[in-house]
Amino acid sequence: MTAVSTKLTGGEIGLALEGVTFSIGDLRILTGVTMQCRSGQVTGLLGPNGAGKTTLLNCISGLYRATGGRIVVEHRELQQRRCYQVAREGVGRTFQTPQVVEELSVVENVMLGGQARGKQRLFRDSLALFWRGSEERRLRSTAEECLELVGLSGAASKPVAACNHIERRLIEVARTLCSQPQILLLDEPCAGMGEDGRAVLADLLRKLAEKGMTILLVEHNVNFVTTVSDQIAVLDRGGVIAQGHPQQVIANPLVIAAYLGR
Repeated sequence: MTAVSTKLTGGEIGLALEGVTFSIGDLRILTGVTMQCRSGQVTGLLGPNGAGKTTLLNCISGLYRATGGRIVVEHRELQQRRCYQVAREGVGRTFQTPQVVEELSVVENVMLGGQARGKQRLFRDSLALFWRGSEERRLRSTAEECLELVGLSGAASKPVAACNHIERRLIEVARTLCSQPQILLLDEPCAGMGEDGRAVLADLLRKLAEKGMTILLVEHNVNFVTTVSDQIAVLDRGGVIAQGHPQQVIANPLVIAAYLGR
């Protein structure tokens, strides 16, 4: 297998996938995904339902273990790492359905993300968090900064149980950012969002990319992806069928056929 270079003209490769496969028994879900995501850029990942997009994110983040290939983050191979180990290597992700703790406030939910890369343990009693001294202050300060980034600075003390769907999505993004990742994996963050919510998210992704973050965005809203992404890859039947500049990829006959079912 030919190795993927960790450098490209115009930017470092933050995430490189080489022939990544994932199978369950005889069912091959990923058939050999090879693609690169540059630091300081948003890479959009499109594909019809069942193409393997979420499975790929699960393999990158360690939720699933790839059955073949290599997953390389800044020269480190992660394909055999567990979720918490991948998180400590600077990979953060969100899910299709927001994962929040109903009993906690907005800022407390975001603070949970700060545990992902630290050695400290989380102690809970009757669903309450106990924090101590400077560590609590540091985590709370970071969480508040992340809430400001996603436009929820005024909702820090609000119970998550009282938050709507869009707020919950933004809370999950903020919590992921609280882990201070270098690689950000987003799984359909626009689902259920209106134009205002998408505008907030688009602005946030541009700011994060400008700071050098590597972002891999899975999203069904093609217009959003083509607007916010520097490059796009399209997955179909477990493999990449096109990758490059958004407008060129969208016009690719293979991509059109994949979406139209021809």
